[in-house]
Amino acid sequence: NYSSEFGNTSAGVVTMTTRSGTNRFSATAYEYLRNDKLDARNFFSADRPPLRWNVFGVTAGGPVIRNRTFFFSHVEWQRQRVGVTRVLTVPTALEQRGDFSQTLTAARALVRIFDPDPSPRTQFTGNVIPATRIDPVGAKLAALYPLPNRSATNLAGANNFVGNATNALNITTWTSKVDHELGRADRLSGRFVLHDFPTYVTSVFGEPAADPNASINERRAYSLLVNEIHNFTPAIINDFRFNWQPRYFRNISLGLDQGWPTKLGLRGVSDRAFPRVTAAGYAAMGPAQQLRIQTPIHDTHVVDMVSILRGAHAWKIGGEVRLARNVDDLNTFTSGMLAFAVQPTALPGAANTGNAIASMLVGFPNTGRILDTDEIDRRAKYFALYFQDDWKVTPSFTLNLGLRWEAHTPRFDAADRQNGFDAFAINPVSGTPGVVTFAGRDGVGHNVYDGDYNNFGPRFGFAWKPFGWKDTVVRAGYGIFFGPPLPGSNTASAGFETSGEFSTPDNGITPPFLLRNGFPDTSRIQVGPGFGAVRVGEAVRFAPEFVEKIRRLGYTQQWNFGVQRNLGFDTLLEVAYLASVGHKLNGPSTSLNQVPPDRIGAGNAQVRRPFPQFGNVTTISPMWGNSSYHSANVKVEKRFSHGLNFLGSYTFSKFLDDVPAANEVGAVGGGVQDLYNRRAEKSLAGNDVRNRFVWSSVYELPVGPGRRLLARGIAARLIGGWNLGTIVTVQGGAPVGLVTQTNTTNAFNPGSQRVDLLRDAILPGSERSVERWFDTAAAAAPAQFQFGTAGRANLRGPGYASVDVALSKNHGWGDGHNVQIRVEAFNVFNRANFDDPGRALGAANFGVISEANPARTLQLGVKIAF
Repeated sequence: NYSSEFGNTSAGVVTMTTRSGTNRFSATAYEYLRNDKLDARNFFSADRPPLRWNVFGVTAGGPVIRNRTFFFSHVEWQRQRVGVTRVLTVPTALEQRGDFSQTLTAARALVRIFDPDPSPRTQFTGNVIPATRIDPVGAKLAALYPLPNRSATNLAGANNFVGNATNALNITTWTSKVDHELGRADRLSGRFVLHDFPTYVTSVFGEPAADPNASINERRAYSLLVNEIHNFTPAIINDFRFNWQPRYFRNISLGLDQGWPTKLGLRGVSDRAFPRVTAAGYAAMGPAQQLRIQTPIHDTHVVDMVSILRGAHAWKIGGEVRLARNVDDLNTFTSGMLAFAVQPTALPGAANTGNAIASMLVGFPNTGRILDTDEIDRRAKYFALYFQDDWKVTPSFTLNLGLRWEAHTPRFDAADRQNGFDAFAINPVSGTPGVVTFAGRDGVGHNVYDGDYNNFGPRFGFAWKPFGWKDTVVRAGYGIFFGPPLPGSNTASAGFETSGEFSTPDNGITPPFLLRNGFPDTSRIQVGPGFGAVRVGEAVRFAPEFVEKIRRLGYTQQWNFGVQRNLGFDTLLEVAYLASVGHKLNGPSTSLNQVPPDRIGAGNAQVRRPFPQFGNVTTISPMWGNSSYHSANVKVEKRFSHGLNFLGSYTFSKFLDDVPAANEVGAVGGGVQDLYNRRAEKSLAGNDVRNRFVWSSVYELPVGPGRRLLARGIAARLIGGWNLGTIVTVQGGAPVGLVTQTNTTNAFNPGSQRVDLLRDAILPGSERSVERWFDTAAAAAPAQFQFGTAGRANLRGPGYASVDVALSKNHGWGDGHNVQIRVEAFNVFNRANFDDPGRALGAANFGVISEANPARTLQLGVKIAF
């Protein structure tokens, strides 16, 4: 059940133990390999992407001083070259030249392109942008897209390009452990781990610097653990652990130091990298992170626990301290970020007008941003105390009682390079509320948010054999678990960076700047109460980010109730109910600078924002999320006997939340649609998999030494010793939420605008296909200046079903020598398990599925032990 020994997470805890040496020398050597020649073709690929994957290693262990000092070491190398198929939507050759006379919607309507200059706007003659109106920077950017090389999946040109990239991974892991008996009462052990895992991703673009996925990542991590166990008496044991974990990360984009802004003619930014470029409905270009170097990073973890056995009680009393440091040099958009939308070349309020590539060609971005942060040195501390009592009240009833206290100190910077935000103070520049504050200045402390020290997590559970039944156990438990205050490592550092954010103030009517003119000036500003602000009505140039001053740890309440029954034949049946309810959970970073609903309308929306002197005012990971998970579980397990073991489980569950998780099975994200109506965010969670079944088994074929058939002789050794393992996974689809590609609210709302649903968009199973997974005609764009009426989750994506099979043979000889060969097949029946469909109304891939999970993959392995 839930033990107070573990904390600092509201998710599961994985405990791993490193093997120790013994008085006998032993060693193993192994290798596993995968190769595309053994694999099936992905559903969406014309051929199999190249794959070369080898994992090989050795272990050795034994005595240094017999009966006293022992060692164990493990070295593993992984060499992987994986072909990655990328299906993208790119502009056609005509579109790259400004000719949109053949650009259609999926419903065959012409997408009309309007000149953004005159008022009222007029359509370009022949739907072709004349050469005199094409911006030279925009033309160079558009020309860097690869040309289509496959038939589109619909008339809008969706998924008209496919390319194969290579993901190269070279991993080296070295683990060494030494155990030493200091005496009859003390045991000392030390463990060292080195994990080196650089990755390299090649490009599918003609110009690698323009590929958003191509990069070089250098990563290395170390771990040094010292563990001392002291027996005061046989009933009182102290366990002390010290762990130090330094790390080094370096992420490099392929266009680094090649002078790309100069080549493109883009002024006002550093010449360091290729700019980030997004165009609604098309593939992005340029890296989402142009350069990042993190060093030193290290965590220090000290734990001490005393275990006491006294009568019917087993007590654990302990505490832990964690010290964290992260030095980070982050150049996210040192060479700029440009976002293009359809509005600049659309007719406001008219359907089937405007195109993001056309907006690029006329040099009209919706948003431009520069962000180049100084090196920051973040530090934090964590403390915890706990008590656990496992009390055997009677021979048939055990009670588990525990309490854990834990606290995180506020994250701070060694040089006070942090900022906050005071939403009520009057800004001296604009005369409106909203002032950027700075750590260690103007009465602000070194911490920009308050600590939370009132976190007590009770734990309770019991195990009961009712009425003296030997084959039945009833178990239940309850606990409160606290998570960390912030995901990731950073808080905001405005004032200690080169930054600027420039957005159209009126939803694509007025440009923030023209490409040919370059970015506006982003000279550094002296920190102070008016930092980054402009007078109301002037073009904004700064978008503050901050962590809320009052910040409480998110927590979950978890409880369970289950009955286990021994069915005989080494088989156990369990039926259980589990629940988890979360509050104050971290949500996605969200702008608070949305126009209030009663002020939404046409015209300059910037001046109607709560903080008109700024662009977006973003709260980092606000702790306002809630979740609710309930499940019924049935599990049957057969322990190994008579050559067979198996484990089967079925889960029926429902999962609700009002903030998306970081990694979801489905796709209901997109941020808060309307900041003033967060209640509308509650829906099925992206991880709501209603039905899930998993079966695993291992069967010893009854042939060979020690088995029923051919137990002796040469034939027994040649054809015996085979084991068959299987894993079967079947689960339903996860929720998908429909949004609009073009936000027409003119409200600067923090998330995507959702659609209006005219009817249920779910199609009967017989009508679904990868080209039309749901009824796309059931979704409509909301009226201008209105939010969509659909919820976050509207339908479900494809389910998942896969069978994995492993066949292995063991051949032993001599004293402890053994060879094992293995053949493993993942997704052995080669079922196409599709990803979620495109969900943005107006995008070429709306309702279209363009990616699938891996096809059948074979793995071969051999292991020698001696």
